[in-house]
Amino acid sequence: MRFTFGVESLAGPAGTQVDALLDYNATIGLDSPGGATVFGGPITSMSFSITTLTPINGRTNVLNLISSTGAFTGDGSTANAAGSTTVGDSVLYTSDFLDFTQTTQRDFVFGFSGVNPPIQSSTLNNFDASGAGTFSSTPAPLVATVVPEANAGILISLALPVIGGMAILRRRKK
Repeated sequence: MRFTFGVESLAGPAGTQVDALLDYNATIGLDSPGGATVFGGPITSMSFSITTLTPINGRTNVLNLISSTGAFTGDGSTANAAGSTTVGDSVLYTSDFLDFTQTTQRDFVFGFSGVNPPIQSSTLNNFDASGAGTFSSTPAPLVATVVPEANAGILISLALPVIGGMAILRRRKK
C-alpha cells in the first residue's frame, strides 16, 4: 500500500508518501442477521497497523490504531469501518513518526472495495482489496521527537574523559 502523511512528520513534509504493509484485525459484535452476503455491527476490538516496507531512519511504525469503538459493515465485495472518540470510547494512535499524546479527539474511517474472496459470512480471515482511509485527531499530532539511544549517551559520557586525557598527554609531550 502507499501511505501519505497529511502533516509534517519525521518521514518528511506533509504529502510524503511511503510504501507500507497493512495488517487489520477486528472483533465485531453482529447486529445484522448475517446470512449470505451482509453482516455488520459494533467494533468490540480492532487493531490497524501500517508499517513501512523499508525503515526510515530506523523507524517502521507509520501508524498503529487500537479501538474499542465504531462500527463495521460488509456486503459482498465492499466493507467499511468508522469510529470516533466520544465519552467512554477508546481510540489510541501510536506512531514512530508522529506524537499523538496531546490529542483529545481521534477519528477514523476507512473502506475496502473489491474484497476477494467476497464477504459471505461473519467470518473473513484473509482478503485482498483496494482501500482508502482517513485518520485524524484534534489537535493535529506533533512531529515525533528523536530520542538518542541510551547506549549512545553512555558512549559519549565514556569517550569525553578519554578524549580530554589524550589532549592533556599531547600537551605534556610537547
